[in-house]
Amino acid sequence: MDYNDNLIVSKITNHNNPITIGVDLWVIDHPQAESFCGISNHMKYISKSFDTSDLPWSSKVIVALKVLEKSEYKFVLEKGESVTIAVSVYTNHDTENYFDSAVNKVSSITEKQISKQFVTHNRWWENFWNSSSVTIEGEALIEKLWYVSHYIMACCSKNPNFPPGLFGNWITSNFAEWSGDYHLNYNHEAPWWGLYSSNMIEVAKPYEAPIIDYVPMGKKAAEKIGCNGIYYVVGLGPLGTKISSLLSDDGEELGFWGQKLNASWSGVNMIMRYYYTYDSDYARNIAYPYLKEVADFWETYLRFEDGRYVIYNDCSHEVAYWVEEIRVNGSEYANDFNPLLSLALIRLIFDALIKMSNDLGMDKNRYDKWNHILNHISEFPTQKRQGRTVFKDCERGKDWPVDDNTLGIPNIFPISQISLGSDKELLQIAWRNGFGSRATCHFFCDRAFGYGIRFN
Repeated sequence: MDYNDNLIVSKITNHNNPITIGVDLWVIDHPQAESFCGISNHMKYISKSFDTSDLPWSSKVIVALKVLEKSEYKFVLEKGESVTIAVSVYTNHDTENYFDSAVNKVSSITEKQISKQFVTHNRWWENFWNSSSVTIEGEALIEKLWYVSHYIMACCSKNPNFPPGLFGNWITSNFAEWSGDYHLNYNHEAPWWGLYSSNMIEVAKPYEAPIIDYVPMGKKAAEKIGCNGIYYVVGLGPLGTKISSLLSDDGEELGFWGQKLNASWSGVNMIMRYYYTYDSDYARNIAYPYLKEVADFWETYLRFEDGRYVIYNDCSHEVAYWVEEIRVNGSEYANDFNPLLSLALIRLIFDALIKMSNDLGMDKNRYDKWNHILNHISEFPTQKRQGRTVFKDCERGKDWPVDDNTLGIPNIFPISQISLGSDKELLQIAWRNGFGSRATCHFFCDRAFGYGIRFN
């Protein structure tokens, strides 16, 4: 229905023999949720709410349904007959009067209103598809997937405060894996990458909402380890909440999983958007303030040793390196030093900060420090494998990913620290790290085309 409205409309037409149709609503119960259903004025509705004192904020939803041509919800549809089913969905995050809004929407809806909204709906999609297009000769499937992935992102990215989580918007149970969170070590970032290059910036706008909302929590976490700026856990929830609340025996939160890079990963998309649009308002109000917080963290966390900046206790892979069991038994992750990903992210972020600050005319007094970090950050770690020089996950610690892991190439894309203009030897190493391999194909196709798409 109308993309900008909380309304779903379905029309059913019977072209054959009479058929009995039943229309109903139901809710999946949860032990901590209150739910109820009812019928009023030839309209059905169901509601579900989480509103206990231990929650940082409540969530409530109402779904209202009406069959326009019928007064009952089980009926015979004769040959040639049609029915129109209108469903309205509102939450307390949409409006304080969410219940009345949903009920009033469908109780008074008419065919004339539906037709008018359908025109508005089609106009929105026409403008969306006119933003860009692609033709790939001889690759009809890949071309189709380009359009399908953009369609999926548009369908689940309407609410500016609640971007899609780890499994999109179509979770059909109470207990999604990883709580359906915003996983910051690339999972939340990846589905949006294609939108920036496709000129579909409006659809990408919800991306940073949970990231910006979490800044106060990130500042507290950084302060706890003696740093400025922000320090982010792996999994965020919406509206400034975190998912993990697990603690080790010494009080450290396991939600960081040994990684100092999650706030940096989150900045990649902001930098992408800025470079594709050069939107100074976006930079001034969102990207630049956030990236400065990231830079503040690295300025206090990095160590300058033997003429270079180095990184201790930061892992490309998830690992709770402080857990006593790992300390006692040992772990190949436990002493990770100079991880490839963080070295690449630091280069991207400080370079972007200098360019943004120059465009905005701000903070030029910080250029010396930022340039010093850029000019003295450690080189990408490499190793010899099967007689070839390739990237290493970190300078000391985990040296090589499992067969289907691609953590050895995000420095190429999307972090964009290696390109066709890079040093010839660096390009050779990048190529050896898997361009053309099955793992790399999985990574690029998965991330460029959206959820759940993979080529073998």
